[in-house]
Amino acid sequence: MHPDIPLKQCLEELGIPHAALTDDAWESAVDVELPAGDRMTFPVLFAPFEDDFSTAFVRLAVVPFPELASGEAAPRVAVQLARLHDRIMGVKFALDEDGDWGRVLDVPAADLSAIRLEAGLRQLALYSGACLTEIRASAPPDSLPASPKGAE
Repeated sequence: MHPDIPLKQCLEELGIPHAALTDDAWESAVDVELPAGDRMTFPVLFAPFEDDFSTAFVRLAVVPFPELASGEAAPRVAVQLARLHDRIMGVKFALDEDGDWGRVLDVPAADLSAIRLEAGLRQLALYSGACLTEIRASAPPDSLPASPKGAE
């Protein structure tokens, strides 16, 4: 547990409904309106971690990211994600321990506040929605799995 990281306090201050996954990780959902007017809801994981240099961060993650194929389609998807990733600052694609693709944003724990968490969550949601829209527009329809509830 990371008692010095005020993640739960920030979630409560913002009024973000959340459920505990562990003593210091929570899940929630974020709803976002995209520039084209579409609305999307994404599941979000909030979890503290330390990098290889012992710097503490809070990871905001949309995992699994909707509509990213695995198996035979994975190499093609990886190339497409790399192209999208090249044009986006801060928010990145990541592959977790379970093999699920996710969109993540790591916020330095030393800088964590309710305002920074809210800004990061909004950035993650907007970029996730924009990427999902672009993936849908550029991939053949039969190559994508079905959308999760709310990400239509």
